[in-house]
Amino acid sequence: MVSILSDQWFDTRLPSLIDSDVNVAHKTGDWPPITGNDVGIIYGDRGPIVIAIYASQNRGDFNVLEAMQGKIAAYLLSEWQ
Repeated sequence: MVSILSDQWFDTRLPSLIDSDVNVAHKTGDWPPITGNDVGIIYGDRGPIVIAIYASQNRGDFNVLEAMQGKIAAYLLSEWQ
C-alpha cells in the first residue's frame, strides 16, 4: 500500500503546501466537481502522520476544495513537528 501511495505523481492537495524536503505519500480519488478525496502519510520529523480527507457533495469551486486539503495537511505537520 505504501508503494502505491509513494507512486503518486500529483503534487496537489495534501502535499501542495508542504516543503519538498518532507515526503508525502498519498493517493487522490475524485469525481470533480462533486467529490475530491486524498489519503496519505506525511513523513514529519517526529514520525509519520496518517491523514484521510473525504470530501463529497462539494457545491463550491473544486480548486478551493483542493487548496483546503493542502492547508489542512500543512497545519497538521506544523502542529505535530
